[in-house]
Amino acid sequence: MADLDYDWRQVLEGLEKDDPNAVLEVTDLVSGFLARFGAYDVRPAWSDIIQEVLIALVRAAQRGAIREPRAFVSYVGTTTRNHLANWLRRNRRVSANELKIAPELAEQLSSEPAHPPRAEDPELLVDMDRALARLTDAERQAIDAIYFQGRTYEEAASMLRLSLGTLKNLQVRGLRELRRHMGINL
Repeated sequence: MADLDYDWRQVLEGLEKDDPNAVLEVTDLVSGFLARFGAYDVRPAWSDIIQEVLIALVRAAQRGAIREPRAFVSYVGTTTRNHLANWLRRNRRVSANELKIAPELAEQLSSEPAHPPRAEDPELLVDMDRALARLTDAERQAIDAIYFQGRTYEEAASMLRLSLGTLKNLQVRGLRELRRHMGINL
């Protein structure tokens, strides 16, 4: 997958300016996520899905929704998953169970609410669950809406009935606490 130490700030700036190199970097990243989600049965539609994701990312970058370059890879992954799921819903020719796709994507297409994709390392899951449990309810809801549900700041604030400033403060505090409880020093 993508190198997390890579300077995504330049890619983000290039994406806003329609720089071909930045578009290529993000296209490769989105293609990697599509492969990771196991969307091989819809391979002919990848270019359409990639285009939708690129448009969504450019719009998000232009309105300032992507503020943390270190979170860019996760943001791209969430955006890709959501656009793939939307494409599958719009163009469903077979059921989600018949498609050979990643389990979390099949779950998102089912009638039940989607859950965030889970890491495969059980110890990491336990650590993350413990760290999330130590957050206040408001911090946990903000983190869930922004990162696990992939909502924009505006959507999350509206859903949680918070001002945009309050939501962002809860997000910052929640991330700081998660990093502290997980022993991550950034």
